[in-house]
Amino acid sequence: MIFIIRLNASKSKKIKKLSICIIPALAAFFNVIIILFPKTSLLAAGEGLMLWFNRVVPSLLPFLIGTSLLNSLGMCSFFGVLFSPFMNKVFKISGEGAYALAIGLSSGSPLGAKTVAELRQSGQLTQNEAQRLVGFANNSGPLFIVGTVASAMLMNPKVGYIILLIHYLSAMATGVFLSLFRSGEKSYKSAGKGGFKAALRAMIIFREKNKKPFGEILSQSIKSSVEAIAQIGGFIVLFSVVSKIIMLFAGKFITSNYIKGIIMAVIEITNGCVALSEDKSPFSVCIIAAAISWGGLSIHSQSIAMFSKTDLNAGAYILSKLFQSAAAFLISLLFLPLIKVIMQTKQSFYQYEPSALGIFKGSALSFLAVSGAMIFMPLIISALAAIFKRYKN
Repeated sequence: MIFIIRLNASKSKKIKKLSICIIPALAAFFNVIIILFPKTSLLAAGEGLMLWFNRVVPSLLPFLIGTSLLNSLGMCSFFGVLFSPFMNKVFKISGEGAYALAIGLSSGSPLGAKTVAELRQSGQLTQNEAQRLVGFANNSGPLFIVGTVASAMLMNPKVGYIILLIHYLSAMATGVFLSLFRSGEKSYKSAGKGGFKAALRAMIIFREKNKKPFGEILSQSIKSSVEAIAQIGGFIVLFSVVSKIIMLFAGKFITSNYIKGIIMAVIEITNGCVALSEDKSPFSVCIIAAAISWGGLSIHSQSIAMFSKTDLNAGAYILSKLFQSAAAFLISLLFLPLIKVIMQTKQSFYQYEPSALGIFKGSALSFLAVSGAMIFMPLIISALAAIFKRYKN
């Protein structure tokens, strides 16, 4: 059964009017909660601020400056020609999108979204291409998955490479799926067979057309990157407070680590993975893989802020990440036998001894999760179809 979402003009106006009332009410409620729980709010804000200052700024700011610098120096043109055959055939996107995809897969969020926004603003990608690309090019980096989640949380670096593979496969699957929603006409630019010499020539031509001095390019790259990192810091602090307050109330009624972890992962991925990794079971790895592909509302807010000055649709982006999360979970189930073997090889770090009841719980959770994925996938697909239908020529 295919569900088709249609919003007429009157309904969309009602939704806008409703949002005008709801958003200020939520903001007021948030401020009241901060006043009622000042200690929790201050501690959460402090943790978020220190996380941003000690971890995010040193690791992300150099990448922000570097990617912006490379983009201004014509690296996108180089990638555009070199990887044009691959991007055209697989994702139906211009070759320049390969640069954003490479940045998103290697450096993590929200660098992928920032790079796509820059490509859209410079006119190197069409609106439809950029909308599809941001849905699968903005991902978690290998350092977070292998280093933080697998090594520090699950205490098993080997399983991190499986999660990373699942993450990349789900991103590729999402990209191929979104190619079905491309414009009716061939919107992407084909650069022929590509090749290193042709790619180098394209980069040289780009630099000849854009004759800004290197000092000006560097200055603009630093300015835009510092502004972006400041925005990211604000979102980290905000969602640190939000997640703490939500768990303050939810923790009194919810005892399951899975449910707590899922709720936290919906909001903020790092704290969600911490909660989900407490069980250290193979099934929890599947949930973690899905959570990482989702990204969390904190990451989504940062990413949406990166492309807020473009004509990209935030709703389509969120739905794309939902699809990727569901795809990651289904792919992880295929890897479940391998995950079980790898998880059992690290008994020196922990002892995983599932009881009969534990197996039953895992099976029940697996059944519910798969059933949920099969139910919501058609809804997500239908919503994406409705949104992308607007962008068809």
